[in-house]
Amino acid sequence: MVKISHIKSIIENRIEVITPAAVLIILFTISIFLPVIFSAAALIAVAAYFFINREIRSKFIKLPIWPLTIALMALMLIVPSVYGNFLGLGCGAVICMIIIASVFMRICMTKKLYEFVLDIACISSLLGVFVSYIEKAVAYFALGDASHRPFSIYINANYFATICVFVMLICIYKLITSNQSRIFYIAVFLLNGLSLYLTNCRSAFIPLFVGLLIMLLINGRRKAFFISLGVVIALIIAAFTVSGLFPRLEDLGGRTYHVRKVIWDTAIQAIADRPLFGRGPLSFLFVYKQYGAALQLHAHNIALEFLMSFGIIGTALLVLYFAGGMKDVIGDARKQKAGWAGASIIIAIIAGVLIHGITDCTLIGPQPPLLFVLLMAYPSFRFGYGDAAISAQNAKE
Repeated sequence: MVKISHIKSIIENRIEVITPAAVLIILFTISIFLPVIFSAAALIAVAAYFFINREIRSKFIKLPIWPLTIALMALMLIVPSVYGNFLGLGCGAVICMIIIASVFMRICMTKKLYEFVLDIACISSLLGVFVSYIEKAVAYFALGDASHRPFSIYINANYFATICVFVMLICIYKLITSNQSRIFYIAVFLLNGLSLYLTNCRSAFIPLFVGLLIMLLINGRRKAFFISLGVVIALIIAAFTVSGLFPRLEDLGGRTYHVRKVIWDTAIQAIADRPLFGRGPLSFLFVYKQYGAALQLHAHNIALEFLMSFGIIGTALLVLYFAGGMKDVIGDARKQKAGWAGASIIIAIIAGVLIHGITDCTLIGPQPPLLFVLLMAYPSFRFGYGDAAISAQNAKE
């Protein structure tokens, strides 16, 4: 029987000191890989703790990013309210909580805690992976549906594919930075890779390949880089030459392109009508009838979706927020306060999101943005938070 004391001992060995903030981040990580109700509960808990804890709030006010963060959250609520986009207003409230969670983790994350929650993410991902195998087997053998795309516990196959890609990039990061548990990370990589293949999400493989090559190149793994590049090229050639290897790839230039083009043209019209602030989150769902388009949840392009929903100003604020986090980690690496490993995973994740975002916008789903902000919370020392913040908190406690 597993006792609480045993779990506590294991966690303490990995992160040294257990704080309420660390426990919340751990639970937040686990919740990402559970049904959405658990993710929602964890997100609310993190946001509530942020407002309750005076120490964390005071650290937030001292950060250079706090005016930008407040302005960003204000736009998420004010703009949809002005246009009567009440579904977007609800989504804006969720986005505000995700931004708060991002700030919370950037303040409280330590290097050891970050490494620990990445391990937790790898382990937790296996639930969705095995559910997808069962789902695919039932669809194929019981229902005779060979084309079924498993979505596991993630509502949509493309959202599940994004989770798989993120976890596989975590495994690559771990294999580059650690000589321990290599078999485990390889196994998690392959198991998630099989699930990714079963989702038949065509656009998810390119960000995986690009992320892999970016991390190998930045970390100076030249031999592994060229071997991986050769494997990637071979897989791309096989995808276009071996019939049936990727069934949905055959329709890439046909119906898929024309459907996307109609969606994109509609989004461009909506952006031209409201260029500065957009109409709030889920704008496509709010205005599609106005432009005579078919029902769609989003614009199927991350740039168009952000410009349509948040306008030029809101999109600029979002870019500044996350670019600032990337700049912090790169700055630490250049000053040799930290290695380039942290910078490589953040650059790989952002590059993957942007590439995948050419034809889809999976960050609009429930769990993918939570994993995204967790991965973006690699601790930085530029403004004296991260490990320094936790150390100060522990000293006062």
